[in-house]
Amino acid sequence: QAGTLFFIIPIFWVVLWTIGLILGITKKCTKLGEWCFRCTWCPAMFIGATIMLIFSFFAIISVGWADFCVNLDEFESDPLGSTLGQSITGFGSSDDSTTTTTPAPTASGGGGVPELSA
Repeated sequence: QAGTLFFIIPIFWVVLWTIGLILGITKKCTKLGEWCFRCTWCPAMFIGATIMLIFSFFAIISVGWADFCVNLDEFESDPLGSTLGQSITGFGSSDDSTTTTTPAPTASGGGGVPELSA
């Protein structure tokens, strides 16, 4: 039942499009020709836009997943030298060469504010 509709609806659209095209070329019954064209063009644009919207998310996710897999393969071969390994180890360690402390302007002169060195 569903398979029949799957094939009948596009064939019906092609028939309506052909009727609209023929009526448009021959300039006979232009109102019916316009409606035949509208009944095929509007659903086609709606379905096409919906499919592009759905698959755009798939494309973005698949490119992101592929990039992650490449970085994961790099990480497996060289855990510390890969980009992913450097990112992971960068979260856990605080490198003292990049941060310095300068005294804060207080009355007692104590305390420090971390600053990034140039």
